Amino acid sequence: MKTNKEVIIEEAESLFIKFGFKKVTMGDIAKSSQISRPTLYSVFSDKQTVFSACVLEVVKEFQLEAQSKLNIENSIEDKLWALLSIFVIEPFNQFSKSEESYDILLNAETYAPEEMKTYWRTFEKLVQKVLETASNEKAIAPKDAAKVIVCFSRDARKSCKSLLEIKKLTRGIIQMAVKNV
Repeated sequence: MKTNKEVIIEEAESLFIKFGFKKVTMGDIAKSSQISRPTLYSVFSDKQTVFSACVLEVVKEFQLEAQSKLNIENSIEDKLWALLSIFVIEPFNQFSKSEESYDILLNAETYAPEEMKTYWRTFEKLVQKVLETASNEKAIAPKDAAKVIVCFSRDARKSCKSLLEIKKLTRGIIQMAVKNV
């Protein structure tokens, strides 16, 4: 049986994906979680804290998914594509479906700054690990290339207008990284 905290995070995540951060209220989260507002407030002090918990849960889920895919994929390109798909492309696809949820792509760092730092650090470490296995001591060190990929990813999810565009740019950044690491 799930704890109240687990249920709240699960339900809140669904609400944030569907309606975005601004439109979801603590009342919505309580109702969707089938708990009272006092019970919700006994677990989380405010909506921002709930959102932060959702981000940390996503980090855990993405990390597990990434480890699983990295064990399956063979080429560096495929491993990088898997990581970028998990951390950038799929979230872009999920949150770009409505104006309300797109707000999360644009402002997640405002709503959960420390947790989003954890998100990007986790992604960066996974990318760096993949690049280190391919390093031929070329122009860019794996650590620096990983940082470039993260910078690209953070900007691309905010500036790309379509799933096709973000996929095209992602393929390009992978090619650049593989050729220069």
